[in-house]
Amino acid sequence: MFTAKLVYGLKALLQIAKDRERPAHIQDLAKSIHAPVKYLEQVLAALGKARILTAKRGVGGGYWIARSPVDVKLDEVVRILEGKGHEGMLCDAGGIGDGVDAWLHELSCHIAKRLEETSLQDLLDRENLLRQNKTTMYYI
Repeated sequence: MFTAKLVYGLKALLQIAKDRERPAHIQDLAKSIHAPVKYLEQVLAALGKARILTAKRGVGGGYWIARSPVDVKLDEVVRILEGKGHEGMLCDAGGIGDGVDAWLHELSCHIAKRLEETSLQDLLDRENLLRQNKTTMYYI
């Protein structure tokens, strides 16, 4: 449903947002999310142009999150990385002709609503919770 570009973008944003004090280096990001470096550069450039990321070249350079993760909504990231053509797919009222079309419309509206409601901070919180659950031992 979503492209590799969006998946890589979200994973990179998550990695960058985890440690806001230090710059994230493209080589390290690409390795940690299993993305081609050149492709990831294009993705991060788009996020930088949209002012979600800031970047500095040279010694001490890298990528930083430009805003609080709470202020980065996933629907914005989708619009940036998937383009305007993707917006029409999310909750487009046109062309509802049968039961399948109606169901697909309902599904796309649900997805659009979730993207609008979910922030990068929500993803960080979810990842932290998953990590805690993996390390919690239960004894009977």
